[in-house]
Amino acid sequence: MSFADTKEKVYEYLVTHAEEAPSVREMCSALNIGSTSTVFRAVHALEEEGKVRLKNGKRRNISLVTDSYEIKVPVLSTVDAGKPILAQENIETFITLNSSGKYHGELFAVRVKEDSMADSGILNGDLVIARKADTAEEGDIVVVLSGDETAVKRFSADDAVLGKVVASYRYYE
Repeated sequence: MSFADTKEKVYEYLVTHAEEAPSVREMCSALNIGSTSTVFRAVHALEEEGKVRLKNGKRRNISLVTDSYEIKVPVLSTVDAGKPILAQENIETFITLNSSGKYHGELFAVRVKEDSMADSGILNGDLVIARKADTAEEGDIVVVLSGDETAVKRFSADDAVLGKVVASYRYYE
């Protein structure tokens, strides 16, 4: 069997057994491959192709790479001045966001309480997701601290910026 065939068999096995997180020895046994080094080589080749990810320090460290990345984003209730914005007492709940790997950095969400951003497509009751930041550029949509409350608005130089808005999330029911 060629190395390309072996690599394809290893990948197919990983796809069908991903939840079991198979070890290299288990793959050798299941695929009738006599050498663990052959499977290691196939796994490393799949990692270079971006099809699998190896987690360091884990016994069963091979996972499939998918095009979607689910992340948990904290939804803030109120923000107390002087406390970190992502302090536990400020977190109301979490939402799961499929970011497709687009969003990097520390994210948080706040519920919009008025229609002042309707011209930007952000309505009362929407959740906006922001990347934590303390600066922005003129015209950016940002989450700012105003007293003990958060507000969503276009940035102006005198704002106390908590984050730059990267997405909006709306429930219809």
